Amino acid sequence: MIHYKVIDFDIGSLKKEINSLFKNANLISLAQLENYKCLFDTIIIEYPYKDVEFSSVYSIYYSKKFRKIQRDTLRIHFFNESENIYGGYLIITDSPMESIGRGVFDLEVIAPKGFLCFEYGTKNSFYGR
Repeated sequence: MIHYKVIDFDIGSLKKEINSLFKNANLISLAQLENYKCLFDTIIIEYPYKDVEFSSVYSIYYSKKFRKIQRDTLRIHFFNESENIYGGYLIITDSPMESIGRGVFDLEVIAPKGFLCFEYGTKNSFYGR
């Protein structure tokens, strides 16, 4: 069963929550999320989350290394509740190399005007919506 936990946008609290679920997580690059503090005020942690990409990496790499890491991931959703905005999500894994997996964000929310990047369409569901 998937569980959700709502926390304020605070990197220290987020690291604490992740470390309570994962033993091997490498969270050094998580500090870069401070740049988004002005955009979002709430984080929702979704756990356990079955990420297709990490399942593939696990099958190809970690299962052959005989390392004890979790196959489940967690998904972190970013919201600005005061403006009713959903910004996107990041996948966090129990990897000792780099725990931040792929991220999907709404460019209209996080990118300044004139920002150039590759874009692709994706559908996301959270709690049945």
